[in-house]
Formats: sequence, C-alpha cells, structure tokens
Amino acid sequence: MRLQLDTREFLQALKQLQRALQARITACGPIDVRNQALELFAATGLAGLCTAAAHGGERTLLAQCQSHLARIATVIRHAGLGAWLVDTMENAIISQSTGRVCQDLATAHAYTDMYLQWRPFSRLVADHYVSDSIRLAAHSLLKWAPNDPRAAHIALLLLSHTGMGMEKLQRVEKGRSWDADLARHYEMLEIYGNTLQINSDIGYAAWLHESNIDMEREAEWSDQAMRRRYLYDAKWLVKSYIGLWRRTNVPTADELAAGLEDGEDSVIERKRAWGDQWEDKRRKENESQYPWNNPIFLRSVAHSLLADGSCLTQAFERRDRDTFRKACAILQRYCDVVHGEGLAALPLTACDYTVFPTDCMDSMAALMLARVPEEHKARHMALMLLEDRAQTMYDQAQRRNASAAMVAW
Repeated sequence: MRLQLDTREFLQALKQLQRALQARITACGPIDVRNQALELFAATGLAGLCTAAAHGGERTLLAQCQSHLARIATVIRHAGLGAWLVDTMENAIISQSTGRVCQDLATAHAYTDMYLQWRPFSRLVADHYVSDSIRLAAHSLLKWAPNDPRAAHIALLLLSHTGMGMEKLQRVEKGRSWDADLARHYEMLEIYGNTLQINSDIGYAAWLHESNIDMEREAEWSDQAMRRRYLYDAKWLVKSYIGLWRRTNVPTADELAAGLEDGEDSVIERKRAWGDQWEDKRRKENESQYPWNNPIFLRSVAHSLLADGSCLTQAFERRDRDTFRKACAILQRYCDVVHGEGLAALPLTACDYTVFPTDCMDSMAALMLARVPEEHKARHMALMLLEDRAQTMYDQAQRRNASAAMVAW
C-alpha cells in the first residue's frame, strides 16, 4: 500500500509560494519567501533559488522560477508526490554515476532543469544534486505523511542507509524493485539489524534495573532518558572497538553484510564449503549475534551517534590509530554536549566538525529519528534540521526542558 502522502496539501503550499513570487514582480520591495520555500523543499538548491529570486526581484529569474514550479505541480498532479520523489532521486543518482544530466525520467525534468539552470553540470554539482534529492524526499515524507509511521522509518533509512531507503520507497510507491536480489538482501539486512537492536535494548534494560534507576521518572522526563542512552551507547561503542582491535579475524561490516544468507539450504552449502572449519566458523557467527561484537551493529550505532560515523568505523576497520583517536575525541565532545545540554544542542556543535553543514544536518536529523522515542517529537526535530533551523530547534527544546524541570520540581 502506498504511503499516505497528502499531495493536496503539498500542492496548496506550492501554489502559495507561486503567488508570493508573482506578487514580487509587482511589489516595491523584496518579499521574504524563505520559510515557505524551506517548508516545501527543505534546505535544498530549489529553496535557495526561490528565496534568491524573491529577494533580488529580477523579473526573468522570477518568471523562470514560476514556470519550473508550475511544471513540478503538473507532474505531481499526474504521477503523485511519492513517485515524483522516487524519480527525482533516481535521476540524480544516474546523473552522478554517468557524469551527465540524465534525461531518462520525464517526471524529474522540472526539478532537474530548475536546479541546474544557473550552474554548469560538474561532479560537485552532481553530488549536491544527489544529497538535495535525498533531503527533499526525507523531508517530504516526514512533513506530508504525518499519520503514516512507515514514512518516518523510510525517511530515517534515506538519511542513514540511502540505498535501503530508496529501494523501500520505490517498492511502496511504485510496487516494484530496481533489483529483486538487492531488495531481498536489504530486507534480510534490516531484519538482522532489528534483531541486534532488540538484543541491545534488552541489555540496556537490564543495566537500568541493575543501576536502580527510577523507571517512572525516566519515562516522565524523556530528555534525561535520551541523554542516558546516548552516553551508554557511546561508551559501549568505543569499548567494543578497542576490545576487537587486536583480533585479526573480525570481518568488516560490509563483509559481514555481504555474507548474510537465509534458509536451511544455505547452511548446508556453507557447511560443505567450510569442511573442517565448520565448527570454528559457526562459533564466530554465534559470537557476532552479541550486538557489541557485531560490526554491522557497531557501524549502525556509530552513525546514530556522530555526524560522520563512517570516520570512526573506517578507522577501526583499517586499524588507523590516529584517525580513531581523533574520532573518539569528537565523540567525547559530543558526549559532553549531550550530558550538559541534551540531544537538541548536538547539531550546533556537530557543524563545527564538518565542511558541509547541510550534510551534517541530514545526519543529525537521522540521529533524532533514531534516538527520540516519541515519533511526533522526532519528526518535528528532524524537519527543523532538514530546513536548517538548528538554532530554533535548540531554543524550543530548552524551553520544553525548563518547563519539564519545573513540573518535576
């Protein structure tokens, strides 16, 4: 079943933006459409172009923006918002991989033409085009499908495991997969990861019980609970990587993921292939079911803790001590911020350690979706970050925490 995307609401918001741009043509001064553009397109090149056109007032640019927005509206009325998002991402990725603007998907042309109008196509533009299309899709799912829990899950996958998220969105919105074998692998990988996460949650619950933590108060003041879990996971992540450092037989996360099999036949095949090594291999497989010994789980946790979790994971896989120490130092800085001010303060700090702030905000949005237990709050925080409103999100969180503290007191 397709996602419950409110295409009508999206088109109404798009029409309001078009009216604002039209009003600018006859207005005496600049009109601020930034908020309208961000709420529609997130912090993408499209939103920036609309904002620049409205502020500058150059008639040709305004007319061209109007034309492109009208084409986008026509495509969405015909194909649907979900299909348009899928085609836009696919178009961007094909363009990136081939090194030229892809003209295969007509539904994505309005977006492509508008995005590339004022810049020549290059590798850097292609990279930004891909990240913009993913950000736009994740933002649209969170904003325009507020009552469909699948939308938040797919948005998280798009931001943290893009291939898996795109495959799932393609299957939901178009009823087919790009690659059946890859779709099956992603499904197995997701089930495998969920099992590891459940085992980790059980271990965390046991630790809370052993620590005599007041669970009722923990539930009432969710910010404190989120801080505690973040710090717990960060401690165990570093501890686990250090514990596995000297072991030479630890597979990388990609190697372990590539070897995932399912069913009795695959077990028989592996037993025949491994021969005398079967028992040793099975023992190592069983060890990997413990989440904090599992490279796939450790990689997932690293991405849910850091804006660039791959830095820590790759440093471990390459046994690069210097990079590992630097990544651990950044994680410690994050922990200090979370301990002192909470998760909402993290995006403001994370941007100090990255070259591309919008990419950092994407990672932080994924972090909120993964770590904030209340879905409506997680959606709101992620949307703020995808719209580049980290400071506003932080200010709102500070006010909520102050109110919660007063109630608790």
